[in-house]
Amino acid sequence: LPRLFPEGTEAFQSLFSSLLVPSVMVPLLCILLSRISALLNPRSQEYFRSTREALFGKKLEEVGDENDWQSLENGLAKIKASLDANGAGKNLLLMGSKITYSDVFLASLLLWARVVVGEGSGDWKRITTMHDGTWAKYVAQFSKYE
Repeated sequence: LPRLFPEGTEAFQSLFSSLLVPSVMVPLLCILLSRISALLNPRSQEYFRSTREALFGKKLEEVGDENDWQSLENGLAKIKASLDANGAGKNLLLMGSKITYSDVFLASLLLWARVVVGEGSGDWKRITTMHDGTWAKYVAQFSKYE
């Protein structure tokens, strides 16, 4: 396994996490909430629904609208711009050729979405085709770690 926190990258990893949570994780969570609930057994679903609806102040079906999809796309666009700054051939990992914690964090969010919505779903297709298919390629490089 690669070393996820290469020497001297702790500040980078922390900064990336502080970008990833509000710009990708939060909108993705909003999009997935009602879909997660539907996967749970009835007792768990009741708890999940009541606690999340209290947190968001609305029904789960009212969370995860087109605004959240736009926020997700905008957040992923910021990350793609950073990846592209590495140059051609090195634009699928944040440090170019080394997998880091930040890459695993992003990949885990995308893989979580795939599990929740289903690989053949329109939602998964929407995510993986954003930014000319960047996210399909990004996730594919982590298949050996799944």
